[in-house]
Amino acid sequence: MIRHYLLLTLREDARPEDLQAITEGFAALREVIPEIAALTQGPALGLPGSSAQPADYAVALDFASEADFQRYIDHPAHREFVRTRIAPLRTGGMSAQIRV
Repeated sequence: MIRHYLLLTLREDARPEDLQAITEGFAALREVIPEIAALTQGPALGLPGSSAQPADYAVALDFASEADFQRYIDHPAHREFVRTRIAPLRTGGMSAQIRV
């Protein structure tokens, strides 16, 4: 199984409804992209104790295989979501994939 992590840093003027739109958008992707085996997401809690660069929003998506992950990345619904919902709000971010 492949787990894809996405950590987003958002514009300072991002509103709660923007975060809700991101949440709803990822949930909608899960409905139209069958390769998504599992999805966990939400606004970062900002708990003390981490020395890492903070992020505003975190997503973890699971895929059965690398091929499934690539189909997700290339899927038109994913590309549209990134273009219309994520890109206008994002100021930075990081992603990584691991085998679980």
